Amino acid sequence: MSGCQYQGYEFGAGYPDSICIDGELWDADSGDGEFLTNGGDIPCPRCNTTTFLRRALSDAKDGGCGLANFYPHVAMLDWEAAIAKARKENMPAAEEFLQDVQPFKTDDWPDRDAVFANPTLWDRTIEREWRFDGANGELVGQGCGE
Repeated sequence: MSGCQYQGYEFGAGYPDSICIDGELWDADSGDGEFLTNGGDIPCPRCNTTTFLRRALSDAKDGGCGLANFYPHVAMLDWEAAIAKARKENMPAAEEFLQDVQPFKTDDWPDRDAVFANPTLWDRTIEREWRFDGANGELVGQGCGE
């Protein structure tokens, strides 16, 4: 077993609870003392960046919103968080991947601050376009139907 030494917060603890083994993340709190039993299905954002972003992009294009552990989430925000994590862990691979992503539309909230202030608004979404402006490396979101 080998890993890139990545540790993160992918399994819900308030401390680093994920570790990379062979390019996949595992729950460091799982197992029977000898083997980890939860994980292996989340690509590592550091050493498996392209697969990590490919999966996040697929999820973003599928759209959707909901509550996870009483915390609201929406496809556009999840995609932006995945990009930020990939850029932090492996900027060259993240930028290379993003250069080829075509614009797409997905679910977002018209007012993100309002949703976080009042989570009961989580299901009120709009369609927003995401595109990558490769000239200056910026992400550009455009509201639709606001």
